[in-house]
Amino acid sequence: MGMRQIASPARLRGIVGGCVIGFALVGSAGGNGSAAYAGDTPPAAPAAPADATVTDAAALDAQLRQHVKDKAFDAVRADVVAIGKAYGTVDAKGQKLLGAALSFAAKSVQEDPVRKAVIEAVGETKDKALSGVLRPFLAQPDKKVCPPLLKPALEAAGKLADEELVAPLMMIVKDSKHTEAAALALRAFAGYGASKKARNGIIRDLIGTVAKDQPGVGKRWEKDGDSGPYETARTRTGEETQTRYQALSAALVPTLNAMTGQNCGSAEDWFALFDRYKSTPGDLFAK
Repeated sequence: MGMRQIASPARLRGIVGGCVIGFALVGSAGGNGSAAYAGDTPPAAPAAPADATVTDAAALDAQLRQHVKDKAFDAVRADVVAIGKAYGTVDAKGQKLLGAALSFAAKSVQEDPVRKAVIEAVGETKDKALSGVLRPFLAQPDKKVCPPLLKPALEAAGKLADEELVAPLMMIVKDSKHTEAAALALRAFAGYGASKKARNGIIRDLIGTVAKDQPGVGKRWEKDGDSGPYETARTRTGEETQTRYQALSAALVPTLNAMTGQNCGSAEDWFALFDRYKSTPGDLFAK
């Protein structure tokens, strides 16, 4: 039997050097500057930020409620934003939890930034089941003043297009003395074309309320001896009514076009078109 050859010192140095290099490469692949050895426990992953998309609905619900309890309102707002992003990624049970969390935040926190975030998150979900969260914000106690949360609530209502919101939206269109608020409420109906139950009434009411403010439709009456009063000319309405008509008629055209699939160019075109189809308004909608 031959004697085993003993490696030379130079060769041993090369082997050891190669091992060291191999360890260094492993460490580099691990994402840090230190060497990683077999059996070491890898570092824990950093915690996800509060506004990251979260798919653990129960954990996010519990986190939001704890932040509300702690009155950590910046954290609550971040939780609400996260819910809006995560809502479409969870199952029906998770959505029910997240929807309840949004409702809880809206009722429990009075700070406008949090409530605005809740309103926007509800709109982002596009879930009609959450229309009840929006309803308290679709109110205008003073018809001449637009509350700070009314505009985002109107925009969110347009995204949900829920039949339960038709009445409060239409009330703002008809009764508001704040032109911008009325126009935004009108535009919120653009997505209601698929609502066969409500869409005919929506078109009738929108055309009716905008047409009544059309400049030049008032009548002036005079008397001519014994013949009684007679119509002499059309009169223009007041400046406030003209301003309202300009704003609402500009909103009416794209809204009704979007609802129906028609392509009218002006409010007057819509008045004439509806007059032809008022007995069968369902025929206005694209099949």
